[in-house]
Amino acid sequence: MTTTKALILSAALVLAACSSPVQYRPGAAPAQPQKVVERLLHEHAGSAPFERVVVSEEWFEFAEPSYQQRRLMVLRETVQQPVVRVYYRSIAKINVYQSRGTWYVVPEAKDGREMATVASTSQQDAQQFADALVALGARPQ
Repeated sequence: MTTTKALILSAALVLAACSSPVQYRPGAAPAQPQKVVERLLHEHAGSAPFERVVVSEEWFEFAEPSYQQRRLMVLRETVQQPVVRVYYRSIAKINVYQSRGTWYVVPEAKDGREMATVASTSQQDAQQFADALVALGARPQ
């Protein structure tokens, strides 16, 4: 299992254990959905901000922060996290969870796999992010 898959799985387990699902109903599409996606990814309220964020017309991607790993008590190496890419058209469902003042938007693939977890301290921002993902997935190619 890759580090990214392990992080998404652990985030999903934490969300399931101590959060409550919020009924998500798509609202009006934001005027500039790509900018909404980019802003919320840059403002990610998770344990650490994303290290790299790229948003295109067809997908968004981010990298979890790198970290230092000690080996043999002396050597250190930087562990680079793999990039997570989510194609808007591959999103089948969007789940929203709330826990302790933080809202988590979790796009789900057609096969039921959780594609990413993006956190916000604002319910309105989380709703706009989810609405932007829906709008971008509905665009003609």
